[in-house]
Amino acid sequence: NEHSDDSSISSESFSFDKKDILRREEIKIPNQQQINWSKQITGNCATIQSILTLFQKEGHVFDARTLATTAHRIAKLYVLTERKKLGDKRIYSLADTCRQRIAEMHTHSITNTVWAFAT
Repeated sequence: NEHSDDSSISSESFSFDKKDILRREEIKIPNQQQINWSKQITGNCATIQSILTLFQKEGHVFDARTLATTAHRIAKLYVLTERKKLGDKRIYSLADTCRQRIAEMHTHSITNTVWAFAT
């Protein structure tokens, strides 16, 4: 991917510092909010763009399950939309965040995430 160093995750349209990920530990997000985000991500109206926009805005505080759900749903929608070229560079940010947080994931979340990026 197109990262200039290991201290930030960026693309033309999206950037956040790894410090944001570290601050996630300091921010206590209620479980109900994680559930609400998951419902938004998996809802019938969700699109690749809407999911990536949610990730761009709130992804730094997603728990491991919501992060895996995000990757899985994007992959599923990508397959359903005839594998059109996905030029959104936020995908790289999502992949980097998943890689950094893999130790927090349970087996099911890891499986979903691996499937998502293999698709």
